[in-house]
Amino acid sequence: MSDLLFIKTSSLGDVIHHMPAITELRRHQPQARISWLVEEAFAPLVRLHAGVDVVIPVASRRWRRELHRLSTWREMMRRAPASRRRPDFTTSGTGSIAAGTRSSAIEC
Repeated sequence: MSDLLFIKTSSLGDVIHHMPAITELRRHQPQARISWLVEEAFAPLVRLHAGVDVVIPVASRRWRRELHRLSTWREMMRRAPASRRRPDFTTSGTGSIAAGTRSSAIEC
């Protein structure tokens, strides 16, 4: 079974427009474990998608504003527990460098 990580954190419209991609991915990879890294505000919507096995909420918008706070760094570290597995494949739907940077630090 493959572990697949989908990264789309940016906006509600992007999340909605990429849901058909998850549906197609599930259709072609029915045994895959699909995780979606998403901005925490949109996590409830992503949890409604039957094709997503794991939702990984992040607070990147808030974290960017509060990088000077120690509590922000602690929260970021708590979001990446060591018990998670590294994905076999990661995509952002856009191929952005920022998404690639996030994926290198994420386990699902």
